[in-house]
Amino acid sequence: MKDQSLKDFALGLSYYGTGLPTDYAEAYAWFSLAANNPSATEDERQMAARARDTTQNRKILPQSTKLKLLFVCSQNWRRSLTAERILVDCAAYEVASAGTEDTARKVVSQDMIEWADMIFAMELEHEQTVRQKFGQFLEGKKVITLSIPDIYRAMEPALIQKLKEQLGQHIQM
Repeated sequence: MKDQSLKDFALGLSYYGTGLPTDYAEAYAWFSLAANNPSATEDERQMAARARDTTQNRKILPQSTKLKLLFVCSQNWRRSLTAERILVDCAAYEVASAGTEDTARKVVSQDMIEWADMIFAMELEHEQTVRQKFGQFLEGKKVITLSIPDIYRAMEPALIQKLKEQLGQHIQM
């Protein structure tokens, strides 16, 4: 395994071995990081994913009562990242953001889709990409297009206002 992926996997193993419920959650997180590390080989990512899935199957991970929101745009630099940042401290939600393009800051993944309860796409093309790539994992999830064009800078007040207006139609702000 590449250096960082190996470290993440080793940390996962160290937590997994304790048998404590809180440590299984830590192990799951470290295995997930290793499984999604683009610098690792496909075999290494699969091994980490199997370890992650084994940890999850222990069924003793703490369950969050927070609604999990995923925000998606193209590059994950402006719109989706701003949405994540304005809601990150909201006690009712767990939030994450990603981009649909291969060059995105964080590329949307199957794990992210499976994690999310609601997925907010900034434009119709983002929703279509999510549905095309991850359609089989969307059952029971709400996928909503906010219709926010890529004309804003990250954390721009006009973008924040637009996000609050659009999101306010679907969640409590």
